Amino acid sequence: MLKWHDWLLEPSVVPIAPSNPRNTNEPLDIDYRVEDRVKEYSDTVCLWQNQLEKTYTKRSRVETAIGVCKDLGLETLGPEAE
Repeated sequence: MLKWHDWLLEPSVVPIAPSNPRNTNEPLDIDYRVEDRVKEYSDTVCLWQNQLEKTYTKRSRVETAIGVCKDLGLETLGPEAE
């Protein structure tokens, strides 16, 4: 994981993988969580709203496709399935 992180940082890409806090009654939407983390931890990083919107749209489509595959029993077997 750290190799991947370093590989992304070299070209100045900031990987953001926010957690989903389960101990709150009102969790923020994913886009607000990402923006909150950037505001909280950096004064120099800014986010391109257009790129964020494209990313969220793709993420939503991927999650939908994964859900459909799971519903049809077409899950990808990973090392934990062995």
